[in-house]
Amino acid sequence: MIVHAVMKHWDPMLGMDFHMGYSPIATPPPLAPVPTGPYPFATMQFTSGLYIFFKPLWKQVTFYGVSVEKGTDIGSGIPHIPLMPPIGIIVELPAIIAFSGSKSHFYSATYKVTDKNPALGIAGFTNLNLNCGMPFPTPTGVAFCITTHVAGMSWGDVLAGAGSMLGDIAIQTVLNLLGLKFGNRFGVWFAGKVGASATGFVAGQAANILAFIFGTPVGGSSSNIGSFIVDQDGNAWNPGSAVGWGPALLENAGRALGNYFDGNPPNFQVPSVSYPAGVNWPTVSNVTNNAPPL
Repeated sequence: MIVHAVMKHWDPMLGMDFHMGYSPIATPPPLAPVPTGPYPFATMQFTSGLYIFFKPLWKQVTFYGVSVEKGTDIGSGIPHIPLMPPIGIIVELPAIIAFSGSKSHFYSATYKVTDKNPALGIAGFTNLNLNCGMPFPTPTGVAFCITTHVAGMSWGDVLAGAGSMLGDIAIQTVLNLLGLKFGNRFGVWFAGKVGASATGFVAGQAANILAFIFGTPVGGSSSNIGSFIVDQDGNAWNPGSAVGWGPALLENAGRALGNYFDGNPPNFQVPSVSYPAGVNWPTVSNVTNNAPPL
């Protein structure tokens, strides 16, 4: 049986991301800038990141650090080092670093801490993180799990994590493409307001920057938006939208297929939606316990 390390907040992540953007070398002014790439960037950061999006399980502290929940995201501030300078140095790089992401999707459904599932290393003592990217994210982040704290995984667990990652890739890619489309429209409008002489350079820059602001950051952190809103039990509220349901549906589909390989019934479950803080669940009387009408 393969053991899988329980991920800790001090686990280092080393990876390679791919991002498009405006390169002053590829399209120097006064040429109208166009997105080029994607270019490779070396990335590195601890799993905790800047303590913004990561999900710690404070009740479980070991020698190396605090366990982290599945779906934890290193989040903002991941350094990106261009691997193809100078052409690979793009204007949008500060925004990419500010809204970066690196998620850990794999876990065991049966191993829980305070009723939550810790993230596990899919490859024993390493894990494949889903790193930010443009036009789509890639599972090219390797987190090194330096611990002796391990757990087991079934095929259902493996395929559920893979399904969650595929769903996240799909959602982020759609948001990235929407960001490019509407960012370009806004850039043309903005350039027209500034003046015709600035149309080429300003429009292109506005389009590219807005594409990354509305595309890559939202896509990279889409599954963490709901973590800022919790219900009465302290659980994160993720509204029943495509952002939350897409990865969850593919995660459950993967688990159903994995359960088949494990020799268990498929048992496909529809993801539930929690109410936000301050809103109580609706109370409905149990009519089966009421006396029948006369």
